Amino acid sequence: MWRPPLGTLLMAGRVALAVLLAGSAAGLLGVDWPAWAIVTAAAVLGTGSHAAAATGRALERTVGTLLGVAGAGVLVALHPQGVLLVATLTALQFLTQLTLTRNSALAMLCITPLALLLVSAAQPHPAVLVQPAR
Repeated sequence: MWRPPLGTLLMAGRVALAVLLAGSAAGLLGVDWPAWAIVTAAAVLGTGSHAAAATGRALERTVGTLLGVAGAGVLVALHPQGVLLVATLTALQFLTQLTLTRNSALAMLCITPLALLLVSAAQPHPAVLVQPAR
């Protein structure tokens, strides 16, 4: 009978606990979008590395997200439409793919405005309300 390695089980348990704690904390604090806390916990810890590397990734993600929120504010205020919107989203997705495995801060700098611009394109008025929650 096949059994997963102990390291895999420990990592899965660590990620499950972090996701549970992040979701619970976000819910107790009244965060409007608690799923982002859950996804962040899973993304930071889900790569199976040690605590020091996970802490570094968490700091990179925080810096990248904060800068990405600022960039998203500018992009949403410009309210690109049509071809310009598609070109902007394509460029952000391309840059995300280039940076994702190399640097979490740069990846989040692209992913955050990509997500918020997509929300803004689908529903033009709520993106401003989503931005502080991110």
